[in-house]
Amino acid sequence: MPFITNCIQDHKSEFIPYNKFTCLLIIQVFTVYAVIMSVIGLFVALSQVDFMLIRLLADLVVNHFTTYFFLRGKSVNRMKYDQHNKRPEHGEDSGDELELLDDVVIAGPLARGRHESLVPKSDT
Repeated sequence: MPFITNCIQDHKSEFIPYNKFTCLLIIQVFTVYAVIMSVIGLFVALSQVDFMLIRLLADLVVNHFTTYFFLRGKSVNRMKYDQHNKRPEHGEDSGDELELLDDVVIAGPLARGRHESLVPKSDT
Protein backbone atom coordinates (compact mmCIF):
# COMPACT_ATOMS: atom_id res chain seq x y z
CA MET A 1 0.00 0.00 0.00
CA PRO A 2 1.63 3.31 -1.06
CA PHE A 3 0.50 5.22 2.04
CA ILE A 4 2.29 2.79 4.35
CA THR A 5 5.42 2.64 2.22
CA ASN A 6 5.71 6.31 1.27
CA CYS A 7 4.46 8.04 4.43
CA ILE A 8 4.83 5.77 7.42
CA GLN A 9 7.84 3.57 6.62
CA ASP A 10 9.86 6.14 4.67
CA HIS A 11 12.71 7.30 6.90
CA LYS A 12 12.99 10.60 4.96
CA SER A 13 9.39 11.55 5.73
CA GLU A 14 9.12 13.75 8.84
CA PHE A 15 5.39 14.53 8.79
CA ILE A 16 2.29 12.36 8.68
CA PRO A 17 -1.24 13.44 7.68
CA TYR A 18 -3.03 11.68 10.58
CA ASN A 19 -2.31 11.24 14.28
CA LYS A 20 -0.19 8.25 15.29
CA PHE A 21 -3.11 6.18 16.59
CA THR A 22 -4.99 6.60 13.26
CA CYS A 23 -1.89 5.62 11.27
CA LEU A 24 -1.42 2.53 13.45
CA LEU A 25 -5.11 1.66 13.03
CA ILE A 26 -4.88 2.06 9.20
CA ILE A 27 -1.89 -0.29 9.07
CA GLN A 28 -3.54 -2.89 11.33
CA VAL A 29 -6.83 -2.84 9.37
CA PHE A 30 -4.93 -3.19 6.11
CA THR A 31 -2.99 -6.15 7.54
CA VAL A 32 -6.22 -7.89 8.59
CA TYR A 33 -7.66 -7.25 5.11
CA ALA A 34 -4.53 -8.61 3.39
CA VAL A 35 -4.49 -11.79 5.50
CA ILE A 36 -8.20 -12.48 4.93
CA MET A 37 -7.84 -11.92 1.17
CA SER A 38 -4.81 -14.21 0.97
CA VAL A 39 -6.69 -16.97 2.83
CA ILE A 40 -9.71 -16.56 0.55
CA GLY A 41 -7.38 -16.56 -2.46
CA LEU A 42 -5.79 -19.78 -1.24
CA PHE A 43 -9.21 -21.42 -0.80
CA VAL A 44 -10.25 -20.33 -4.29
CA ALA A 45 -7.01 -21.64 -5.77
CA LEU A 46 -7.38 -24.98 -4.00
CA SER A 47 -11.02 -25.27 -4.97
CA GLN A 48 -10.00 -24.93 -8.63
CA VAL A 49 -7.79 -28.05 -8.55
CA ASP A 50 -10.68 -30.25 -9.64
CA PHE A 51 -11.33 -28.02 -12.66
CA MET A 52 -7.62 -28.12 -13.54
CA LEU A 53 -7.61 -31.93 -13.37
CA ILE A 54 -10.75 -32.14 -15.53
CA ARG A 55 -9.20 -29.84 -18.13
CA LEU A 56 -5.93 -31.79 -18.07
CA LEU A 57 -7.81 -35.06 -18.57
CA ALA A 58 -9.84 -33.55 -21.44
CA ASP A 59 -6.68 -32.23 -23.13
CA LEU A 60 -4.97 -35.61 -22.83
CA VAL A 61 -7.98 -37.42 -24.32
CA VAL A 62 -8.27 -34.95 -27.22
CA ASN A 63 -4.50 -35.13 -27.88
CA HIS A 64 -4.65 -38.93 -27.87
CA PHE A 65 -7.47 -39.12 -30.42
CA THR A 66 -6.12 -36.41 -32.74
CA THR A 67 -2.61 -37.89 -32.72
CA TYR A 68 -4.05 -41.37 -33.32
CA PHE A 69 -6.05 -39.94 -36.25
CA PHE A 70 -2.89 -38.58 -37.90
CA LEU A 71 -0.82 -41.69 -37.18
CA ARG A 72 -3.38 -44.28 -38.35
CA GLY A 73 -2.15 -44.51 -41.97
CA LYS A 74 1.56 -44.38 -41.21
CA SER A 75 3.99 -47.25 -40.78
CA VAL A 76 7.37 -47.38 -39.10
CA ASN A 77 10.32 -47.73 -41.50
CA ARG A 78 13.44 -45.79 -40.57
CA MET A 79 15.26 -46.45 -43.88
CA LYS A 80 12.38 -45.11 -46.01
CA TYR A 81 12.00 -42.14 -43.68
CA ASP A 82 15.68 -41.23 -44.09
CA GLN A 83 15.49 -41.67 -47.89
CA HIS A 84 12.40 -39.47 -48.05
CA ASN A 85 14.09 -36.68 -46.09
CA LYS A 86 17.25 -36.78 -48.25
CA ARG A 87 15.35 -35.77 -51.41
CA PRO A 88 16.24 -32.28 -52.76
CA GLU A 89 12.78 -30.81 -52.10
CA HIS A 90 13.28 -31.54 -48.41
CA GLY A 91 16.31 -29.33 -48.01
CA GLU A 92 19.28 -31.30 -49.30
CA ASP A 93 21.54 -29.39 -51.69
CA SER A 94 21.17 -30.42 -55.31
CA GLY A 95 24.03 -28.19 -56.49
CA ASP A 96 22.13 -26.17 -59.12
CA GLU A 97 19.79 -23.92 -57.11
CA LEU A 98 20.44 -20.55 -58.73
CA GLU A 99 21.56 -21.60 -62.19
CA LEU A 100 17.98 -21.29 -63.47
CA LEU A 101 17.88 -17.54 -62.73
CA ASP A 102 20.97 -16.59 -64.76
CA ASP A 103 18.95 -15.55 -67.82
CA VAL A 104 16.34 -13.41 -65.98
CA VAL A 105 16.49 -9.72 -65.03
CA ILE A 106 14.01 -7.74 -62.95
CA ALA A 107 12.51 -4.76 -64.75
CA GLY A 108 9.62 -2.41 -64.05
CA PRO A 109 8.57 0.47 -61.85
CA LEU A 110 9.79 -0.83 -58.49
CA ALA A 111 9.76 2.59 -56.83
CA ARG A 112 6.03 3.07 -57.39
CA GLY A 113 5.14 -0.15 -55.56
CA ARG A 114 3.83 -1.97 -58.66
CA HIS A 115 4.42 -5.61 -59.36
CA GLU A 116 7.81 -6.14 -60.94
CA SER A 117 7.94 -8.07 -64.18
CA LEU A 118 10.46 -10.74 -65.05
CA VAL A 119 11.89 -10.20 -68.51
CA PRO A 120 14.45 -12.50 -70.18
CA LYS A 121 17.81 -10.92 -71.00
CA SER A 122 18.43 -10.05 -74.62
CA ASP A 123 21.45 -11.59 -76.31
CA THR A 124 22.58 -8.26 -77.81
